[in-house]
Amino acid sequence: MESLVSILLFSAGTFQGLLLIFYLFSRTGKFIPNVILSLFIGVLMLQAFARFADIYFASVNIGPVYNISYFLPYLYGPLSYLYIRKSIVLKPTLRIIELVHLIPFLISVMIVLFSGYGIIRFFEYVNVHVYNIADTFVQLGILGSYAYFCRRMLKNQDGLLNAGFRKSVEWLRKLSNIVTLSGICSILLLTFYFYNREFNFVDFEYSVHIFSFLPLVIYWLALNTMRHPDLFFEPAAVAATVNSGIRNYRYQGSRLEQDQIVQITHALNRIMSTERSFLDPRLTLEHLSKLINYPKHSVSRVINESMGTNYNDYINRYRIDYAKHELVNKTKQNLTIAAIAYESGFNSISTFNEAFKKFTGKTPSEFKKCTKTGV
Repeated sequence: MESLVSILLFSAGTFQGLLLIFYLFSRTGKFIPNVILSLFIGVLMLQAFARFADIYFASVNIGPVYNISYFLPYLYGPLSYLYIRKSIVLKPTLRIIELVHLIPFLISVMIVLFSGYGIIRFFEYVNVHVYNIADTFVQLGILGSYAYFCRRMLKNQDGLLNAGFRKSVEWLRKLSNIVTLSGICSILLLTFYFYNREFNFVDFEYSVHIFSFLPLVIYWLALNTMRHPDLFFEPAAVAATVNSGIRNYRYQGSRLEQDQIVQITHALNRIMSTERSFLDPRLTLEHLSKLINYPKHSVSRVINESMGTNYNDYINRYRIDYAKHELVNKTKQNLTIAAIAYESGFNSISTFNEAFKKFTGKTPSEFKKCTKTGV
């Protein structure tokens, strides 16, 4: 019965993984991020297959796959980092230099496949068992480093105004946590699995069951693609556009088509939410249009008619949202409200106070006081 459950679990996980990869490749949108996510799904499938095959077919029959499976956790951190990094930009590209993230994995694979651990037996001071425990700590260190970089990268996206961006960031944060947790479990379980095979601590006949979290992660990813397809098939800027309720306009005179409206909106969301150009107090409509490389009159029409606001309110909303975040920032409690105003891109305290009251219904002092008291 236990064997049947294991067969069904890993078979279904593999089938689900293949369907998910096909689904990710069948849609346009976030192609580069989806390629990276598909590679991660492939890693999970390969690791699950290695554990399953080791139990039911013996490791000698799957050869290199079994050996490589011990080093697959080296890919968890780099793939999650690259996926997150490519998901928060409008037009992601994958450069050759970024393959440097795969070096630890490739080195480990070459050591085992081409030398049979012979390289590590220098001067007979290092044996396979010492190497494996050292490798465990290296894997955990690399995974922890990438988890930190992912957390820091996503923290830089906090405080953004647009709901679409916030939704994307929250999804990426959840994914980072799941990948990190899965990586830690894989590393520790594989280490225990290796030494148990060598020294036979416990009867591990059905040890494949402890790796059931691998197909569960695949199921979780599949569930998210069904519930929130916009997170996988549209850039963050597109999701932001959808959430902001962009209107389908064809402007008279200039005749701005829907595609151009979306393109301009994407560019505005990127320059505002990712690069935070609104912090520049000298930012004008003309300067903004040059930054996104679109005609001034087209940018103005999109802001006025598609977004339903004017240029000043559009910029000031970002600035006020940033100011709200900084007013409650514990690391900046020593700054005055005026200092926050200037830091947020305003060049006049009166303008700042007026805009703050307009968008929040409170003065900056009232907002800060209410936040402290929890009112």
